[in-house]
Parts: sequence; C-alpha cells; structure tokens
Amino acid sequence: MTCPRGVTVRGCTGPNDGAVKVRKARRIAADLARPTVTVRRWLRAVRGEHAEWLRAAAIDRLAQLDRDIISTLAPTGSRMGDALNAVAAAALAHRARLAPHVPIWDLVAAVTRWRLLPLPGD
Repeated sequence: MTCPRGVTVRGCTGPNDGAVKVRKARRIAADLARPTVTVRRWLRAVRGEHAEWLRAAAIDRLAQLDRDIISTLAPTGSRMGDALNAVAAAALAHRARLAPHVPIWDLVAAVTRWRLLPLPGD
C-alpha cells in the first residue's frame, strides 16, 4: 500500500484494508477464544462515543479501586484501544482487590455496566 505524501499509514486506505482487519480480528479471536465473527462485530460496535463512554466508565472504576493504576495507562494510539486498555485494567484491579474467584469476563461486564457493546439505537 502506498500512501500519499504527508499521510500516515493509519490515515491511508488501500485495497487490502479489509484483509488486514480480518487478520486482526482472527488474532484477537484466537487470543480470547471467541469466534472471529463475534470479535468483528465487537470491533465494529465499539467506536466513537461508545468507546469514550467505555473509557470513562473504566477510569471511574479505577478511581474507586486504585488511582495509581490510572497514571500507568499509556496511550494506545486509538480511542478503542485506550477504552479497552482501561476496561482491562479496571477488571484486573477489581479481581485483585475484591474478587479473585470471579471470572474476568464477569468483571469486564461489571466494569462496563453490562454495556461492553452499545445498545441498539445508542
């Protein structure tokens, strides 16, 4: 893929962008032991305002559990990455401090108030 002068790779689109997205979704799905189609739906759903809402909800939870963790969250380069990084940190902090026996996905659900994905119409 060749980008015009002055355009970053992130801002450049090309004929293989769909294939790249599918490969990323497959890798994430394998890491999470979830179907690729589910991960692709998640990635399409978590954009814009919802990604910011997720990040804010996770930061609020981290502020209650362990404020020191907030300063360790490094920017990922995307709103969705920042949101998911904060959600994971909050779920892990919740597990470490309050609920070591609870499955991590249950804690993710609690941190996101059961709205990891936006409701229809949001």
